[in-house]
Amino acid sequence: MYDFFHQTDCEQYNYTEKLNGGVKEIGGKKYHISICGTGVSDSHFFGEGLDRVQLTVTDEQGSVLARRYYKILLDDTLGHRPLEINQNSINYFDDSDSYSEQGTISMPPTIRDWIGARVPILN
Repeated sequence: MYDFFHQTDCEQYNYTEKLNGGVKEIGGKKYHISICGTGVSDSHFFGEGLDRVQLTVTDEQGSVLARRYYKILLDDTLGHRPLEINQNSINYFDDSDSYSEQGTISMPPTIRDWIGARVPILN
């Protein structure tokens, strides 16, 4: 769920390249996939090395089509798993729990994705 107190900072915490984002052609259309964080929290109370990130998918004109919020563990010696992109979905991995949970964005994004990107409390 959206957290109004933790805003992402794409200039300081941009993980787009590191996690396999950027401009991608999926199903014959070009999309821009960006991943931005809030900064790693080393506090035992607030996250233990987890960064809360925002994954945003836009079309070629820059219109936001989908948005997801999840957590990544950057301090892991193996690093965080990058996005898996195929012809009908984008898969991402949420490290909020003790194991990575896979999330999916259908490509092209659904109407629900479009609405969720504009009404953060629904995402």
